[in-house]
Amino acid sequence: MAQSSKYAKLDNDVLLEFIYHDQNPTTISNYQIEIDDNGSHVLALNTTASTSATRHLSNELGALVVNFDVTTASGALLVENFASRTLVLGNGKTYKFDVSALATPVDFDILDANSGIVGTYAAGVYTFTPTTNGEYTYVYPNLVGGKITVNNTANPLYATADEETGNDIRTGVGQPERYQSVLVDGASKSKYALLDSTNNFIQNNVDWTGSNSFIQATAGNIPSGTITYDTVRLHLRSGFSFDARGYQGFLFQIAVNRISGIQNFFTSIVYLNQSSFEIQNPQPFILGETMYSKFIEVKIPALVGMDADFENWFFGTGTDALDTNSNYEITFKLIETIDSSTGYTYINTAQEVALTLPKEDEFQDIAAVVEEATDGDYFKLYGTKDSSIANFDKYITDIQDTTGDSITVFHDIAVYEQITTFFDKTYEMSIVQVENFDEAIPFRPIIQNGSSATAYNIDYTLRIYNETKNTQIVKRASYTSYDIGKYGKKLQSLSLPSSNSVMKVYNTLPNVLENRQITENLASLPSNQVRFVPVFIERLNIVTGSTTVTIVDNEAVDDSEFEYYAEGDALLVLSPYDNYIKFKIAKLNGDDLVAISLVSVDKIVLNLGRHPIDNSLEYDNVDLNEGEIMFKVDEKTINKLDPSTKGFSISIVNGLDKTRIYFGQWTIEG
Repeated sequence: MAQSSKYAKLDNDVLLEFIYHDQNPTTISNYQIEIDDNGSHVLALNTTASTSATRHLSNELGALVVNFDVTTASGALLVENFASRTLVLGNGKTYKFDVSALATPVDFDILDANSGIVGTYAAGVYTFTPTTNGEYTYVYPNLVGGKITVNNTANPLYATADEETGNDIRTGVGQPERYQSVLVDGASKSKYALLDSTNNFIQNNVDWTGSNSFIQATAGNIPSGTITYDTVRLHLRSGFSFDARGYQGFLFQIAVNRISGIQNFFTSIVYLNQSSFEIQNPQPFILGETMYSKFIEVKIPALVGMDADFENWFFGTGTDALDTNSNYEITFKLIETIDSSTGYTYINTAQEVALTLPKEDEFQDIAAVVEEATDGDYFKLYGTKDSSIANFDKYITDIQDTTGDSITVFHDIAVYEQITTFFDKTYEMSIVQVENFDEAIPFRPIIQNGSSATAYNIDYTLRIYNETKNTQIVKRASYTSYDIGKYGKKLQSLSLPSSNSVMKVYNTLPNVLENRQITENLASLPSNQVRFVPVFIERLNIVTGSTTVTIVDNEAVDDSEFEYYAEGDALLVLSPYDNYIKFKIAKLNGDDLVAISLVSVDKIVLNLGRHPIDNSLEYDNVDLNEGEIMFKVDEKTINKLDPSTKGFSISIVNGLDKTRIYFGQWTIEG
């Protein structure tokens, strides 16, 4: 069993994908998020004074607080073991500095040049929640402190929370305007109040009968410390515009039933036209002749494998308890108008789509498979049931024989080629199958950019379409390869004469003085040497960390610690001037990090968009054997960067072979 997706079209612009977690008990820990008292919040909002009424979950499993440890060494303050570091923090986020190790913790302060002290101290912890962009300092008597820069976004290397679910409220300065909502007109079920970061409505509206703040679960409520989650993605059509259709956005809700019939909501998020919390899909796809290029992601507690302590806290006992037969009740409503005339913001919804999804995927045993053939240079595309293509054929034919329904299987194929850090779609097609469902579809890709592409990806979508009932089951699979030459435009052939005769060719050197001299010279040369170079076969395990450095007496001095990120997750923050960037490449081996030696690599290249930068810097404290490499990105290169291309990649070059080992995103601040 594995993760399984179920799709449903909610709107012309929105496609729902519900991703069920792997319910195998041995892997369930992969789908849990830890609860702690350092910022991972599980919050609930009561709609009346009674906990037996409807409750809303907010910011579940998400982290609002970032934590730093503050110590001292050599006359300086150390934040996370780095002296005099500059922190780039996000506006509106809360930061807690553990200063209990200082001799007099109460003397630690964060200062604004104009207003003075901007944080608060209590019980060994200094709390700082910036609301204004600008420059700050952190200080302590008789020790060297450091600087703090507050921007709309934080430096992800050391200033972001560990986990976020997307089910939170982000409407502060510089935030993406993600709201939640509560129903205020039970009769029409079309008027909702928007909940923003100020809690203005629930704290001040006289007609509100619920709690005036979100109630937080504690370790005492959920002693297990973890919650299992499923994932919801709302895929947005390429070029979507609710404004052009006369709407202000949409409301999306997921509710589950108590035994009493009262519903509790796992999410009730609001996306407005001016919101910006959607994510660019690195691999857009086509489904039903519509391309989807962005998505909104929300994680919600899973009904299968739910923690008993969380269940008791959020629902209750007796008739308040979760109905064991409950499924996911999903509602999607377009927003027709927004009204802020009373000092509170309300939305009025128009058309509605409601559906129920089972808590467990009834088609979890069906899968799409794309694999390279063993008897030739091509791929096989097919469906399976219980990991068997024969069972897949039996499954479909049984439906046809027992119900008389007409079933068609569609095989949608798209090929993407990686040019620098981006995947360009170069091929797509759809194959229809109406019989012999136990026979795989043969497919041979043709790589269009064999000379410049570094990888290709085959996206395969299996659609089982019931023409009689107008329903479909959709499964997706993908295959990524870095062997570009195997499927190029041309196949090389060797012509042999019809006789296929074997010719023996002999070359004899006469035993003359000149030839004896050549033989002696060749014999005196050193024997062939074998050099082993990393080829990064296990690329999915590659992680990297980066840090800015300063050069002191030809030594690269780290400005911050290394924090490793999986491929695609790192954000490289550049200044508009000269930058010295140090990377460290490692491979995950279980829970351990193993440095990858780069000593034998011919060349290492950093690509910022379409600008390649060779590694040509050799400084002390840069150890290739430990996977460390450094680049200089000068001001001239910074000025050439295209702001529309935010990707970077690191590649190694050995002879004619070039292999990408990592990619991420870059941004310029300052």
